[in-house]
Formats: sequence, structure tokens, C-alpha cells
Amino acid sequence: MTCHFRPKKKLFIWKRTHQILLLREVLNLKPYKHRISSPEIGQTWTRIAEILNSNKETQFDVTQRSCRERFCKIIQEFEKKNASELKASGIEADYGEYEQLCEDIKERMQECEKEIEKEKGKDELEKLKASEMRAAAMESLGQSKKRKQNEEEDGSSSGPGGSKRSARRRATDTLNYLKDSLEMKAKEKESENEIRLKELKIRETELQQQRKQQESQNLMI
Repeated sequence: MTCHFRPKKKLFIWKRTHQILLLREVLNLKPYKHRISSPEIGQTWTRIAEILNSNKETQFDVTQRSCRERFCKIIQEFEKKNASELKASGIEADYGEYEQLCEDIKERMQECEKEIEKEKGKDELEKLKASEMRAAAMESLGQSKKRKQNEEEDGSSSGPGGSKRSARRRATDTLNYLKDSLEMKAKEKESENEIRLKELKIRETELQQQRKQQESQNLMI
């Protein structure tokens, strides 16, 4: 009986050079600018892993998850070390490229967190406005139904002539109901379009900033 053993995959060891290259890509692609659990943040980490694995000078064997976990560990250790040194000496320690990249990324992350919270607030406000519009429209429809019911009761108690007037009123109320319903749907659609337009403008601004940063980096190289 022949036994086949599958060779174990060699464990990738993160050295300082690897970590600096990872931090450079994080600073360039900014995965932290996307909301947690969004498709964009996963796509960005995948792109970072692909770029690192394609580096011929420094051999990488990493995945989206390993890059993300290593980055989180780097930032956590940097914050802990920085706070400890500042507390012990009262002054900031000298920074090399590694430390400077950590500091720059930390500042960008704080800025992006504020922007994300700001956008969340805008989204909640737009949802609240849309909800108020729907509530107002439903209230209007409820009033129309109540008026229709009252008119039907009045028509049934006023004889044959009243029945004809009641029929005309019912037809009018039906048209008013359809009109109110269409207006409500139109307002909801308009609100949704405004939200999408704002999101597109924000995305366009971010892309422009990325292009400017990339051009600046290319000039430096």
C-alpha cells in the first residue's frame, strides 16, 4: 500500500521589508476609507495581496486575509509602542520609514472615520426625510378614504339623487387617491435619486484624489 503525503505549505514569515511594502500599498490604496463589511474593502485588500505577490524582488506568498491581519497587528503594536515610549520619555521617538508610514496611515484612518460617520449621518437624515414624506402621504390617503366613507354615508341617506352625486364623488375620490399615490412614489424616487447622486459625487472626488496622489508618487519616482 502506497501512502501519499501532501507536502506542507511553507509558512510565510513577515520581515520588516515585507511590512514596509505592505504599509506603502495600504497608504496608496486606502482600504480603510470603505465601510467595514462593504464589497469595496474586500476588493481593495485583494488588490493589495495581488500587488505584493507580483513583486519579483521581494518574494511574497500572502492572501487578502493575511495582509489585513498583519496590518491590524502592525497598527496595534505601533500605537502601543508609541504610547509607551511617549509616557516613559515625554517626547516622541525618532521615526524611520516604517514608523512614519504607520503614523501617516493612522492619521488618514482617523480622517476617513470622520468622513464615514459624516456620510452615515447624511444617509440617516435622507432616510428620515423619506420616511416623513411617506408618513405624510399615507396620512393624506387616510383622510381621503375617511372623506369618501363619509360622503357614501351621506349619499345613501339622501335618496336616488344622492346616489348619483355619491357615485360622482367616489369617482373623484378614486382619481384623487391615484394622484396622491403617484405623487408619493415620485417623491420617494426623487429622494432615492438624490442620495445616489451624492454617493456618485463623493466617489468621483475620491477617485480624483487617488489619481492626484498616484501622479505625485510617479513624479517622485
